[in-house]
Amino acid sequence: MPAWFYGVRVGRTPGVYDTWYKVHDATRASCEEQIHSFSAAKFKKFSNRTDAENYAYGVQANRTPLTPRAAAVSAPLPVAGPSNFRPQPVNGNSDTDVIYTDGSCKGNGKITAVAGIGVWWGENDTRNISERCPGDQTNNRAELIAIIRALESTPHSKRSLVIKTDSQYAINCLDVWIQGWKNRGWRTADGGPVKNKIVIQYLESLLQLRQKRGQKVRIKHVRGHSGIPGNDAADFEANKGTLYPEVPERDWRGLTAAVKAEISAIDGMPVDENESDDLDSRGTRSRNGSRKSTTDFRSFNSSPS
Repeated sequence: MPAWFYGVRVGRTPGVYDTWYKVHDATRASCEEQIHSFSAAKFKKFSNRTDAENYAYGVQANRTPLTPRAAAVSAPLPVAGPSNFRPQPVNGNSDTDVIYTDGSCKGNGKITAVAGIGVWWGENDTRNISERCPGDQTNNRAELIAIIRALESTPHSKRSLVIKTDSQYAINCLDVWIQGWKNRGWRTADGGPVKNKIVIQYLESLLQLRQKRGQKVRIKHVRGHSGIPGNDAADFEANKGTLYPEVPERDWRGLTAAVKAEISAIDGMPVDENESDDLDSRGTRSRNGSRKSTTDFRSFNSSPS
């Protein structure tokens, strides 16, 4: 058993690592690889894996769960994979990688609901993820967090990345509704609060950061339960995730702030702690702000492939 566990909260690939230095010819990634020369990296050393997981995945210590579904029992979260692993190319295109994601919720809308998330890279791939959804247990939330986990566990690179999901809700959040929400101060058209707001804001910041680093990311819609192998496999992983113990809510605001700080460092601008609600989906300051960017991660719908 490793003497220490290293939780990387902000780095190239957030996760838990059981070595500091990379051992020659080792297949495991090291903590140092994730934080060396990484601006605003956040990491800590722990004597047990549970504390390292809680730190890495944004669980706030001594925080009271927001709902009965957010108990303080940690599910077995995966250790981040080696940084030289790559997803499978899309349709033979060596410049584009693909991942499938899915969310599942048993008893959606009920107090007894249980939700899981799935990320699928390929058959027998060690990067496949099956986890319990943290915090509130809903299908839409699980779909969003599955995309988040795909981004968190994928090393940044210049290769184009396609994330395939059967969630039209997730597509609409990023492509259709988000600018209207921002123009109304994160309110819906009828004046109500936006559901899953802080999760959507964190997802948006992860996409913005990748584009700032020159990586093109597309979130592509595919039909669910229609015989697409990757989608079916992600669905299987998500269903497995519903069987894991409950996990606490993550510190979405803290995670978003850390990513925004990284974006600001790239831009050479100081970060404003209150700015997260003011940036549109292209990183542009909305309304009265001044920041401009040409990044665009708008998703697209396509034939199921």
